[in-house]
Formats: sequence, C-alpha cells, structure tokens
Amino acid sequence: MSKNKKCPICKNKIMGVPALSRKDNKTEICSRCGRIEAIEEFIKSIKKEK
Repeated sequence: MSKNKKCPICKNKIMGVPALSRKDNKTEICSRCGRIEAIEEFIKSIKKEK
C-alpha cells in the first residue's frame, strides 16, 4: 500500500491501492485520476470509431 504518497496529477493523498497511469504505465496515481484517465481513453476510442 502507498503510505503518504501523493498523486502527481491532483496532488491529493493516495488512499488504498494506487492506480497505474495509462500515460506511462508505471506512475502511481490516485484511483479518481485513474478513472478519469480511463474515461478519457474510452471517449477517444469512441471518437475514432465514428
């Protein structure tokens, strides 16, 4: 578990198990920012299909 780590995106404390950034596949980010990155990728994939 990440103790006292801060998310490099939003600067909030990472609680529980961190997410991996989809941008470099190695940076630990908070789960909220991880969800945002996932949604952004989903939207991009939808736009490509159109």
